[in-house]
Amino acid sequence: MDVRVLVGKHLLDSATCLVATDFPEGASVVDVGSGVGLPGLVVAICRPGVRVVLAEPRGRRAGFLRWAVWQLGLDNVAVVRQRAEELQAAGRTFDRVLARALARFPVAVGLCLPLAARGGEFVAMLGPRGEEEASGEWEQVVGAGGSLKRVVRVQLPWGMGRRVLVVVAKGEEEGGGSGKNWVARG
Repeated sequence: MDVRVLVGKHLLDSATCLVATDFPEGASVVDVGSGVGLPGLVVAICRPGVRVVLAEPRGRRAGFLRWAVWQLGLDNVAVVRQRAEELQAAGRTFDRVLARALARFPVAVGLCLPLAARGGEFVAMLGPRGEEEASGEWEQVVGAGGSLKRVVRVQLPWGMGRRVLVVVAKGEEEGGGSGKNWVARG
């Protein structure tokens, strides 16, 4: 694999969530459908003061993630072999929920927003048409108890394309979000 593809399309792309939201010291983060650990491992390396859970239901990938965490010496990362629905059923919530290429936006909201603690955020890492995809799903977000907080557009280096990150805030109050607030950066 070309090193520019690895760095630009995968590692730097994963780091874009760091500009979309904050990761306060002591925050809990879950990377849903972590795959090979992106973006969760990047967040864990860049923000060693947060606790990161890599949620990956496939056994081989979960095994790889455990090996990678051990090799990288990351003591702020746990790997769980669970789907989002299983984390929900267990009552798990997190300050930040991340999903990179998990599913179309409305499906990702349904899977991930319930995992966000009240006052937490879900960061959907979407492709170049992500803003259009998300804007048509306002009722889904409000129905799930969230409000659209911001949209961040990022141009990846070396012609690797664009990334659109949609940040959805989990309402402090039961019953939904407070309104649509689109703030663009990048």
